[in-house]
Amino acid sequence: MNVEWDYVRSNMDMWEVLGSGGFGTVYKTSSLNLPGEASELAVKIYKRQDGNINAGQFESLIDVRERLKREEPKWCEKLDSMFTWPLALVTDEGHAKGVVMNLIPDKYFGTVTSRMAKGTPIERKLGHVMDDGEISGWGPLPTTTKLEILREIAYALAFLHNLGNKTRGNVDHGDDIIYGDISANNILCSVDGKTEIMFVDCDSVRKSGTQAPAGRQAHTDGWEPPEVQEAQRKVKCLDKSEPDYQFRIQEYQYACSRQTKNTDVYKFGLVFLRVIDSGRYASTRTNPKDAKRKVSASLGRLLDASLSTDPDDRPTMKEWVAAFGGAAEEFQAPRQQSNRKSTVKCIDRTGDFVQLPSGIWIRDPGSQ
Repeated sequence: MNVEWDYVRSNMDMWEVLGSGGFGTVYKTSSLNLPGEASELAVKIYKRQDGNINAGQFESLIDVRERLKREEPKWCEKLDSMFTWPLALVTDEGHAKGVVMNLIPDKYFGTVTSRMAKGTPIERKLGHVMDDGEISGWGPLPTTTKLEILREIAYALAFLHNLGNKTRGNVDHGDDIIYGDISANNILCSVDGKTEIMFVDCDSVRKSGTQAPAGRQAHTDGWEPPEVQEAQRKVKCLDKSEPDYQFRIQEYQYACSRQTKNTDVYKFGLVFLRVIDSGRYASTRTNPKDAKRKVSASLGRLLDASLSTDPDDRPTMKEWVAAFGGAAEEFQAPRQQSNRKSTVKCIDRTGDFVQLPSGIWIRDPGSQ
């Protein structure tokens, strides 16, 4: 689904600007009228020049949602509740200029409580949980609430990692989807009543083994996995006089920006320890020692494994969900494609989980 750039360009001066950053400007509009979508939407227009945004990559993500919307509408709603997923692409003669997204729900907004900017609207970011609410006014959250936030983040990542390609009614693990640029600013939290989270800024989302739609993307400072840090060190040590310099510099630069399910898991480990061991400077902590004192031994072991310097030793997000109380088999794809359309349900203390015909295990929206 595409929206023509000429239409956007002729109307954007009348749209409300929601924010602007290094990548682009986000607008709010009620004039797009996309079939089957909300009446008010957000449009992000990129600042990068034509050719730097991969239209095909965005279209593949849009297609994943379109298939879910058509075949499993409840799971499409679940995707939309956890991610600001691209709904449509803004194009100019085949070149990607921007994306259309759902608006972030009001529950993820609050007001600044500090004296300097008191009353200013603010997105309630995961960073506010890490700093004990110094800006958001939450104050330090109890460990039980923090674990609820972490459970929801783990669930969203497990959902994404196992979403895969549903074209043949099964999960193709070669098409697993990763988030990529996990950081304190890219996850929003709501703790007023039901604990909920939302991943925003999905420019780094991509199918495994491919680049993000916005091109090769660096890891956020302070969130680099060990394998990335090692590649960064190698880049600095390279000797330009060596005959294979060009080959090695390209190899290491690729390694510096490579993002996988394993890097997602490592960053979730950082999220876990920085949320549990919250307070001033928590957003830079990498030592899990103090966080492990505040949680169960099983969660502490998963935390250690997630922060392993060897990517192959890290657990899956499915294992994290199970440790938080999820079903052991959730998200498990069947080995053989089944023609059965019925769902298989299992119950555990966190609620109902159902298995889609595609083989994906996911929490039943009807049970929440």
